[in-house]
Amino acid sequence: MIKMLKWVGFVASGIISYMLMITLCKTWFDYILAFAMTVVLQASSFYFFDKAIKEKARWSKALSSTLAILLFLISIIGTISFQFGIQNNIQNENILNSDAYRIAQENREIKKKSVSVKEKQIDEAKANLNAQLKSIDSSIEEYKRLEKAQNQLYTTRIANLNKNKNQLRADFADKIQLMNDELINLSETASADFIINTDVKMSATKGYLPLMEAFSEWFNVDIKILTLLFQSFIACVFECTAIFLHIEDVKQTKPNPIKKSVTLTKAELPRVKPNPTKTPAIGFKLTDTMPSEADIKTYISNMENPNQKGICRGYKKISEITGIKQEDCRTIKGILERKGMIETVGTKTKIIG
Repeated sequence: MIKMLKWVGFVASGIISYMLMITLCKTWFDYILAFAMTVVLQASSFYFFDKAIKEKARWSKALSSTLAILLFLISIIGTISFQFGIQNNIQNENILNSDAYRIAQENREIKKKSVSVKEKQIDEAKANLNAQLKSIDSSIEEYKRLEKAQNQLYTTRIANLNKNKNQLRADFADKIQLMNDELINLSETASADFIINTDVKMSATKGYLPLMEAFSEWFNVDIKILTLLFQSFIACVFECTAIFLHIEDVKQTKPNPIKKSVTLTKAELPRVKPNPTKTPAIGFKLTDTMPSEADIKTYISNMENPNQKGICRGYKKISEITGIKQEDCRTIKGILERKGMIETVGTKTKIIG
């Protein structure tokens, strides 16, 4: 029963942590990273707690205990934040369903429509002015043509039309100024931040923001600073966990020793001599004779892939490039792996030193 409850709690805590992390995710890669971090943080918290109990060395026990406490603290804070998020979400729903919010939204729409109507009136006034001016200009041109052919009568009419034209522009300037003033007032009213007449305000519901918002109000500290500090805390704990996990993995992985015939320093590697009476434990079948000093040097000098820095070419490719027998290339690759000069990770081989 205890074991079952332990796993139920572990899974529930992991699901809550994952749900918190994905609330801010946007791409599929974000979801993968969130899942990976959740698994590492949750699994590691129980691992280091168990290790702290069983460990005998003081420094290791202290380190494991500290890391376990930090990991559990993240989980605890996440659970509290999840509860705050649910509470804030309910408050936000109450606001969105309230009459005050509905009236505020309706008022905003009315103001937006008022602005739109006023803008349309200004556009129509400008179009009307242009039409009138165009008609007057057309009459002026006609009178000018007739003036040349007849008498002074048209000169007077042209003067009167120009006077009317100037008056029309002056009247329009006053009218458009008044309408622009009205438009500015409407725009400022419509774009102003609306405040719902209620004692409840919109609250954060995603990630760890609900708890950070509460801390910000309780201690009167900028929420941006709190969020930055907490996210930095999570990042540091996560990185320390990853590093310590790697150290533990290295400690628990005991490499098979290389037999004396191939136990060399890096400088002595090219001068290795075969021992045909023994089978080297390097995971590769050796040829009847060990690769020559020149072949080993050639292999090393052609290891690095020019298109991927720090990545070794495959032994078959090196064989094609250098002309060294494929079986000899396999042998050299095995020796270099055992000496720690290269390391196979997945489908790639990394050059270490």
